[in-house]
Amino acid sequence: MKQILIILFHLFAIVALNAQPALPAIFSDNMVLQQNTKVAIWGKSQPNAEVELLGSWMNEKIRTTADATGNFMFWVETKSALPIESRHFDVRDKTGSVTFNNVVFGEVWLAGGQSNMAWQLDQTTRGDDYIRESRNENIRFYHTPHYYFEGDRIREKGEWVEASPETMPRLSAVAYHFAKNLQKSLNVPVGVILCYKGGTPAESWMSQESLEKHGFWDAIFERYSGRVKSTYEKDYQQFLIDNRAYQNAVRRGETPATRRPSEPMGWRHPQRPVGMYEFMLKPLMPFTVKGFLWYQGEADATRAQQYERLFPQLIADWRSDFKIPNAPFLFVQLTGYHHPVHPEYAWGNLRYAQWKTAQTVPNTAMVVITDIGDKKDIHPMEKQPVGYRLYLAALAKAYDQKVIFQGPEFRSKTISGNKIILSFDHIASGLKSSDGEPLRDFEIMDANGKFRPAQAKIIGHTIEIWNDKVKQPKHVRYAWKNWVYTNLVNSEGLPAVPFKTN
Repeated sequence: MKQILIILFHLFAIVALNAQPALPAIFSDNMVLQQNTKVAIWGKSQPNAEVELLGSWMNEKIRTTADATGNFMFWVETKSALPIESRHFDVRDKTGSVTFNNVVFGEVWLAGGQSNMAWQLDQTTRGDDYIRESRNENIRFYHTPHYYFEGDRIREKGEWVEASPETMPRLSAVAYHFAKNLQKSLNVPVGVILCYKGGTPAESWMSQESLEKHGFWDAIFERYSGRVKSTYEKDYQQFLIDNRAYQNAVRRGETPATRRPSEPMGWRHPQRPVGMYEFMLKPLMPFTVKGFLWYQGEADATRAQQYERLFPQLIADWRSDFKIPNAPFLFVQLTGYHHPVHPEYAWGNLRYAQWKTAQTVPNTAMVVITDIGDKKDIHPMEKQPVGYRLYLAALAKAYDQKVIFQGPEFRSKTISGNKIILSFDHIASGLKSSDGEPLRDFEIMDANGKFRPAQAKIIGHTIEIWNDKVKQPKHVRYAWKNWVYTNLVNSEGLPAVPFKTN
């Protein structure tokens, strides 16, 4: 069974019928190449064939020889994005050539994760306004085709597109707001590679080799196998019936009463370990990017201890696979949500695992969004603040700009009578309540080790925490429950990082 997950297939888009060379779909007209560096350009030709590349910015063509299986790769020097101008390049072998037009140099990021990263711009607050204003030839996106297993149908064409009211409605809202702000700030083209799938856990985006090497595989494989065995057989039979009915209705020209049925949990399901890594992420490697954006964790919320070790390894793997050892990795911490099944503090524990990653893995940054959640919807509609805060983190981590990119972070505590006094870093010019209401989501530990709801008050640059019934307080925690809707921010309006003092 394990061998089912070991897949050697790579998805290539043949750019001209029966022509060589062929390049992956990530290479298309309108693409953005990372400026001022060496970028990878690769594909397939005849075995041992000589392949040439010539760019409009180059003084002379460069050559390489394909290996015995026809694979070739160039490392090509790019120039500054300024002045902004459209370029082209050709890749040629003895059987033919392919040309890519309207290519620009700029800043390239890869946006990954699950459904909140995938959430479409047309489904968000003020989405129609943002779509209407989105036309910008210097903001471009590549949407990685959803392709889950060898032989799966290709659901959409992989190609680079410019931001416009025609292209933006179904693309990532978070990525759009990130790119919009970054492009305006840097005044260079910005390209974002979109590679995500709803409901996927972290291990879907990691290789089997890495999971085995670092001691994760056995537990992950056993867990997924158990899920498959408990549901797959009976669910798959019903899926076949429902899918046949759906397809027959489509053939008859009818509008089906239900959406297309999804294949149940099994060894071709997108949530399986390794699957998304092999079929969506790996075909992009090693396209040269500036850094990574990541919005994921909901699918791992009940496994915080494992995530605390797994997530740093995912970051290390991506940096290694894309051959950018210290690439900025910017990620979004879980917001608040009243999960109907998860234990009450599961999401708080996962937030803590995310915070520890930001503390221990170099050149990472965590964006806090516990102030914009939705109690009843795991997909909060406010995506503009998420993209904007990722943009601030990028300015600080990728572009060495001195900006305030995070909110208050717990530094120390003192106990005075029945109160605990907290001090914070990253307060800018001070602390405040974002909505003018009393501070929420603080808990205080009593002498018996039980956490109780607490009152909180800003005193200068500190916060006093107390509960009148707790005479000997020990510790404080903040924003630890699944559902939180925080209002402690710094003077820049950035929310405080969830924490516990114990």
